[in-house]
Amino acid sequence: MKSLLNITYTMRNLWRVIGISLYMLLLGLLVNCTVDHDCDIPEPEPVAIENDIEDGFVSNGSPELVSNVDASLQYELKSSFNITTNEPNPFMIFIKQKDLVELNTKIKKATLKLTVKDHSSIPFDSELPFFQIADIGEDWDENQLNFKFKPNLRGGLGTRRRYNWNSFSIVKNEEIEIDITDLLNNLFERQLPFYGIEIRTFPIGENRDGFVTFYSSNVSDPNLWPKFDIEYDDGEKQVVYEKTNSLYVVSSQNTTVPENVNNPPILTVRSTSQLKRYVFIDFPEVDYSKPIEKAVLSLHALGYELPDERVTIDFSAITTPLNQIRPNLVPGPYGITNTYSVPPNSLKNSRDLQIDITSIINEIIENEKTLSAIRIELNTDNSLNALISFENRASNSENIPKLEVTYKQ
Repeated sequence: MKSLLNITYTMRNLWRVIGISLYMLLLGLLVNCTVDHDCDIPEPEPVAIENDIEDGFVSNGSPELVSNVDASLQYELKSSFNITTNEPNPFMIFIKQKDLVELNTKIKKATLKLTVKDHSSIPFDSELPFFQIADIGEDWDENQLNFKFKPNLRGGLGTRRRYNWNSFSIVKNEEIEIDITDLLNNLFERQLPFYGIEIRTFPIGENRDGFVTFYSSNVSDPNLWPKFDIEYDDGEKQVVYEKTNSLYVVSSQNTTVPENVNNPPILTVRSTSQLKRYVFIDFPEVDYSKPIEKAVLSLHALGYELPDERVTIDFSAITTPLNQIRPNLVPGPYGITNTYSVPPNSLKNSRDLQIDITSIINEIIENEKTLSAIRIELNTDNSLNALISFENRASNSENIPKLEVTYKQ
């Protein structure tokens, strides 16, 4: 029995020694491979980066070519210029970001970043082409994008910006940055969706051919993908209000002439020796409880008759409700009146008026009054005939009266 116990004790010690030896051996291997970097430690799986960019280019020489699914072309975006053909821009680039469709906040800075893959040997000097950035007016799919079925650009409300290539450093594998702030804010102000941009190149001069290619979002390195770098403006909130109520009222020495017309298609402000026609425009959705940084009234003049004598146009506020205004009982202005001179040819080149009425509105707010409408009046020297007609109801919403308000935050 004693011998059996000795054997058991010996075996236990032996296994203890073996266990300690194996532990020390493994510890030594781990230390050595960590120091010498020669051991096969499995690397962590790479984290997949979501690609929310869709892009591609189209060619009028191959109208059915879909670059995004072409094995030899899917890694690049090509823009070229060739004035020796009937088409000066045979290749056009399309880029969009799938989660950047609804623009709910004013943008402080927006930059499109592209990395140059290759370019022609022709130097990009001042004689060489410029390119155009334009916003797209309808949605599209990169897997169906070709010249035959390319999306249409946005119409009259769209933005087009031209840039000279020589203002950028076109170097392989280096990034260029294109400022598209105005383009996106134009869509934000009109509450229009963003379906991406088109890039096309236009030549200058004769017999000048060339191209630029950028990396597409199909390359494996996400650092080379096209990027929309957006910085939102958190300091101010800008809102564009369209008028909902308007009328013009005629105050005349002849009691048979007075008029009171609600929401007419045309708002005409007029001054003669016999009558005055006033215009009132109301923007009831404006939030006057917030401090206002700036307020700009936009009007589009359809027609005008202005004498050579001095003509002025007055903008002021009224606190009388519109439904209480009657002919020959026109409410006077409350507080500040902004007066602007209107020279005879001032509306010849541009029919769009931008009137800063910040002080008028802020006086109403500071005195805790209720703004009913903006009052517009035309005045002339020597009671001469003068009139300006503003568009009020139009198929093109760009031309109807608007009030652009920037609130302080």
